[in-house]
Amino acid sequence: VVLATEGFESGTWTGGTGWLSGWIRSGDANIVTSSGPHSGGRHARLRRATGYLSRSVTLASSGAVHLRFWAKVSSLESSAQALIRISADGSSWTTVKTFTSADSNNTYQSYDLDLGARSGTLHIAIDANMNSTGDYLYVDDVEVTQAP
Repeated sequence: VVLATEGFESGTWTGGTGWLSGWIRSGDANIVTSSGPHSGGRHARLRRATGYLSRSVTLASSGAVHLRFWAKVSSLESSAQALIRISADGSSWTTVKTFTSADSNNTYQSYDLDLGARSGTLHIAIDANMNSTGDYLYVDDVEVTQAP
């Protein structure tokens, strides 16, 4: 069952469907049309150590949850990284994916993260920990699904 989706096509931080509210955004995070979105005409771009996005969804049951998205990483040095984190309460975070210089090929890749059986609220964060305005993480076509 698809619970929430976001393709950034609205050009706003409140687009998509199924979310509790809009994206919480801080630092160098923007919706852009440049650099070849995965689909459509827009995607999210995070830069520097300040780019941060988070959003929450209410889970439908206690079934297995998957976070699916497309991402591309560009120009990360060995000390730079970007993180995908999840939380049940919005304050205690677990990293479920770390992007490093090894991922830095400027090509969109599909990710399907199995988050296990969960219930309640799921908070998702995309956190840039990069050291230059030339380091980029692009994200597109975010989807949260849950088995019945």
